[in-house]
Amino acid sequence: MAALTDPVALPGFTPPRPASAGPFERRPRTLTGAQRAVTLPAARPFPRPSPEAHRTGTTVNAHHRWTDFLNDRLAEAPGRRTVGVLNKGTSGNRLLHDPNPPAGSEAEGFAAYFGESGLRRFDRDVLAHPGVSDVILHLGVNDMGHPGTVAPESERVTSADLVAGYRQLIARAHERGVRVHGATITPFRDAPDFDTPENERTRQEVNAWVRTSGAFDSVIDFDAALRDPDQPDRLAPRFDSGDHPHPNDAGNEAMAAAVPLHPGWGRAHELG
Repeated sequence: MAALTDPVALPGFTPPRPASAGPFERRPRTLTGAQRAVTLPAARPFPRPSPEAHRTGTTVNAHHRWTDFLNDRLAEAPGRRTVGVLNKGTSGNRLLHDPNPPAGSEAEGFAAYFGESGLRRFDRDVLAHPGVSDVILHLGVNDMGHPGTVAPESERVTSADLVAGYRQLIARAHERGVRVHGATITPFRDAPDFDTPENERTRQEVNAWVRTSGAFDSVIDFDAALRDPDQPDRLAPRFDSGDHPHPNDAGNEAMAAAVPLHPGWGRAHELG
């Protein structure tokens, strides 16, 4: 999703509250208590670096990720104030493979930040959190775009590969009584490294499976929410941050609006 935030870490320092500051409004962001809906997005595609790459996506420091907007919806919904969103997305993350930059490529300088594959980190980053009831799974686009650029060509994936990975995560979540909501992959027409006929075919096949397989507990159609109705293989212009795979603030808000607020979110549920 390329939600941009400048990190600040000062050990042992708590910034003073300005004397002129008004009363704080409590708006939950990450719930540390009992009930959580967890998202595992890929944090949107990570194309090869360019001078503009680090400035595309949402407004810097605005907290306009789709997970932030979803958290706001939950906070404002009747009876949902004890439910929060825990965003476990990592920029450039892949479902099936750990970072593996080609030797001697510029990707060796940054690929480690993509993090371990979704398959490897799912139990630790998601299921190990107490009180998790639901997971929104939005991974797979970087599995298509990275091979041949920031990952070796040998790691190119098919729709069958991605489906097998999704099935693994679904099974592991269901064993813990956690529901999994599958999100479709959004368009990337004109995005360098991502926009190929093969990748678009894979995207369409994966999305068809997400929508029709019945493997997920529900489906969240981010593709339908963001695509251009006249050219459905690209983002609608009003949602495009300018680099073509990353949605802007309005796009992230539209993604959050596309998530149905299921009655059971935040409550334990026996599956199987």
